[in-house]
Amino acid sequence: MSIDKAGQLIDFVKECALTHGATPHTDIYVRQGADGPMQRIAQVKMMRDDRGVAIILETSMVLLS
Repeated sequence: MSIDKAGQLIDFVKECALTHGATPHTDIYVRQGADGPMQRIAQVKMMRDDRGVAIILETSMVLLS
């Protein structure tokens, strides 16, 4: 699934919670590309500029085996 807007991300997380049993304790990871290293979202921030608001997902490296 390609997500490029905040509303799509919110809807996807909501679907995971309602359909697949995700909870507030479910980890969220990000990965650059199909084979990149997994990273955990460390913080979510908002950035405002002359174009409006953007959501920034800051990550921290995670080593998964």
